[in-house]
Amino acid sequence: RSDEADYVRYESTLRKEVGGLLQDHVVLGNALMPGAGFLDILAAAGAAATERAHAPGSKSHTAAMVHMEDVLFERPLSVPSKPEESGSALPCVRIQVDKSAESDYSRPPMTVEILSKSQGEQAFATVGTGRVVSIDQARPDASAMAVCAAEEELKSAKERCTRAADLELFYGQLSQVGLRYGPRFQTVSDLQLGEGEAVACLRLSSSMEPFERGFRFHPALLDGAFQTTAGILAMAEADKLSQQQLSKPSAQLAQLYRAKMVLVPMGADKVSLGRCDASEKLWSHVRLVKRDEMGATIDLTLHDSTGQVLAAIKHLNLRQMDTTPVAEIPKELLWHLEWQPALTDQTTTSTNKEEEEEEDDNQEETEARESQPTDTQEAESAPPMRCLVFGMSSELKNDLASSGAEARVGLGLAPESRLLAFGELPSDSELEALLAAQEDEATGRQYLWDAILYLGGLLRRQEASEVDVLNEALCLTQAMLALGRKVRQNAPPMWLLTAGVVQP
Repeated sequence: RSDEADYVRYESTLRKEVGGLLQDHVVLGNALMPGAGFLDILAAAGAAATERAHAPGSKSHTAAMVHMEDVLFERPLSVPSKPEESGSALPCVRIQVDKSAESDYSRPPMTVEILSKSQGEQAFATVGTGRVVSIDQARPDASAMAVCAAEEELKSAKERCTRAADLELFYGQLSQVGLRYGPRFQTVSDLQLGEGEAVACLRLSSSMEPFERGFRFHPALLDGAFQTTAGILAMAEADKLSQQQLSKPSAQLAQLYRAKMVLVPMGADKVSLGRCDASEKLWSHVRLVKRDEMGATIDLTLHDSTGQVLAAIKHLNLRQMDTTPVAEIPKELLWHLEWQPALTDQTTTSTNKEEEEEEDDNQEETEARESQPTDTQEAESAPPMRCLVFGMSSELKNDLASSGAEARVGLGLAPESRLLAFGELPSDSELEALLAAQEDEATGRQYLWDAILYLGGLLRRQEASEVDVLNEALCLTQAMLALGRKVRQNAPPMWLLTAGVVQP
């Protein structure tokens, strides 16, 4: 641990016991830190940094409820399989807590960032971030009235969710599509499904090791609640099938994942995470908020045996994890930096003289050009470009579409240009077909556009979440990288427009 003027930093190699635990959480053949594990780290780091303002040994925030917002899982944190046999080292993990401009470490808000560096990597890379906005001494539902309300809510959900899932089929089908959970992550001991919701009983296996009691909230318990989303989606898919198949929702997971679609957490809008005894039996209630081609969004609460809320997550975003290998994206593909030398006081004077002389020359050139015929100016103007524009708001798309071809040409958009609103991005082969087409056998595939623009980064938060915008941008970038191996011509420039400033 190191304390600096503007941050607290924790750094260590991942414990081998934790690496062993993660061998029971395998996604598409890779042992990964679950999103639930990131949430536990973010909450623990925020609480620990806050402890700096209290007396040594104080436990004032140890069992408190940590409230977070804008949680984002940026990249997977993978763990080598059997590192003691393969010789691969466990990744080094760095956790950094940055205080905000209006705060200090004695109180939130504060930003927590998780970074990792695996064997062979030269620098740390961010894997997860979140903002700790408050830490409560007591759970938000600690009053007798709130406890009764929480108990009633859980009881009502149990009454609505009446279809029992076969857990052997449930975990078997998840394994077939690439989500392999070992014994220590098979924490769902009972799963009852309803329309767009699920209630599950969660328990850790009896072989829990001593170090696992050190988690604020054991990631296998929280991940168990995430897993039940698959059952909810299977029920929704089963509604399209026959009544006979409807009676076996667990068996329909293969139908749900017919395209090998694996959903993993990408982030959440709001998270409240307390601390619970790892040996406790918990109840989870998961509600489906939204389902689309890219994934799903859920809300969930976790209760102890008395019905009291231990954790609550609003808008947990689950997105499709691509089964193709992830390519390294050079930063030059995303932006270009051009540095300008700073002027000293001595050079400023001479520069001003040069600028004055240049202004005189420009004035003469301007007068000369004004005397030229108008058609010369038109000949020198750049022609409109065939542009593919993604990610704009529906209002902007409608305005541009109704403005007429002449107005769009005035903006530099050729009549062949294509406009797509946020959420209209095609997937997989359809996206590649939109970007490039097969001309003939001799020339092969050719790009269809002079330039590609993505405007999702300009949307307001109420129009689109950061996770959805990032997902669309990555899908577009991956499609361009895939086409780069198939198309012989140079790729058109691709611009990802964002608001604000990019720091070099």
